[in-house]
Amino acid sequence: MRVLVVAIAPIHREIAAQSHHFYWLLNPNRPETATPDRALHYANEIEKSARLPFTAIVLNAHLAEFTTAQTILDAQKFAKSVSASKNIPIAFQLVEDRLCSKLETGNLPRLRFRRALRKPWE
Repeated sequence: MRVLVVAIAPIHREIAAQSHHFYWLLNPNRPETATPDRALHYANEIEKSARLPFTAIVLNAHLAEFTTAQTILDAQKFAKSVSASKNIPIAFQLVEDRLCSKLETGNLPRLRFRRALRKPWE
C-alpha cells in the first residue's frame, strides 16, 4: 500500500486537477481496519501520504473461503458507519458469486466476482 501512495503523491496536483475517483478499498476483517476508529485512522494516513482525499469506499469484506453471508452483512453495517464518519459514499461492494443468492445488498451496488487465485495447496 505504501508504495502506491508514494507513487501517487508526486503527481497529486495533476490528479486533483482532473475529474477522478480515489477509492478506499475497505476490508473490516483486517487488523488495520478492524474497528471504525482504526479504519478511519488508516484512511487518513493514506490520504495524508497520497495528498489526495478518498472520493468513495469500495467494500471488500472477505475472509477468503471462510466468508459467509453474515460476514458481508456485518461489513455493510461497519462500512455505513465509517462512510458517515468520513462523509464519503460507498461506491459499491465486492461479493463473491457463491454468496450473491444468499443475501440482499440493500441499497449498496455490488460487483460480483469469482475467486481465481488459489493457495498452492488448493
